[in-house]
Formats: sequence, C-alpha cells, structure tokens
Amino acid sequence: MPISEYREIRFDAVALRAALQARLLEANARPGPGAVPLAGTVVAASVARADPLQLALEIASPEGAERGSILMEAVEVAAALIRACMERGIRLPRSGAKSVKAIPGGVALVVTVTHADGAPTRPVRVPPEAAQTAKVSSIRWPSGSARKIWCSGKPGTGASS
Repeated sequence: MPISEYREIRFDAVALRAALQARLLEANARPGPGAVPLAGTVVAASVARADPLQLALEIASPEGAERGSILMEAVEVAAALIRACMERGIRLPRSGAKSVKAIPGGVALVVTVTHADGAPTRPVRVPPEAAQTAKVSSIRWPSGSARKIWCSGKPGTGASS
C-alpha cells in the first residue's frame, strides 16, 4: 500500500492579503497583451465560492480614494501562496499535488504526495564509522526471497538495504 503525505500551510487574513498583493504586483510588472494593469492595494479578500475556491478581492486605488473588486480563481490563489512559501523558505515538494481550500479566517495551501510502494527514493546513509566495520549478510525468508542486510558488527545496530 502506498504512503500518502498531506500538508496544509495555513494563511490567515493578513498573510493571505500580503501574498495576494505580491501576486498582483508581479502581474502588474508584466501584463499580457491587451491586459489592463491593476494598480492599488489589496484591502480585503473574501471567499466568493468555496469549491473550487474563488476569492473576491477588494482593491484600493494608489491614492486610496477609490475601491474596486476583482475575482481571483483557485489557480491564481495557489500561485500566490506557493510564491509566498518560496519567499519564506517553506519547502514544497515539486511532485506534490497542490490545491487551495477555504478555512475559518483564511485560506490553506494543501500539498499531497503519494509515495510509491517499494524501496525508499533515497539511499539509506551509513555513518562512516559503521561503514568501516560493515558486513553484508543475506537472509532467506520462508517465501524463498533473499534480502541483503548490513550489519555494523555491533550488537543491535544495522540497517537493511
């Protein structure tokens, strides 16, 4: 049976607004053809639709005299939250499936990874002092399969490979 990993990185209202503001500034820096750049500050974000997530953003003009609103789809929200994680040094698995969901008081970035059955994806590291005295032995299981194990030579220590 595969092993599944599930993480939620929760953004409260303040962190969410900051992440969305950074995303809008990034979008303003490189507008596409025919796109009208958005100027202003994100002053509020509310859930317009829960599934799939859609946020209604209230944006104040640079002078603060006018306010407007836009809708931001789940893909854009996820991009904003992923960028915020990257800027803060929060590591996200590249192969993980990423989605967003509304939570009380904010939005969560959900990361799920399914690890396949079998051997670990990274080799098991043997400490240098154990590697000097390591011996390889084989175990024959009742099913007839054999497996090598590393024995450090010290009772009670060792790792299988």
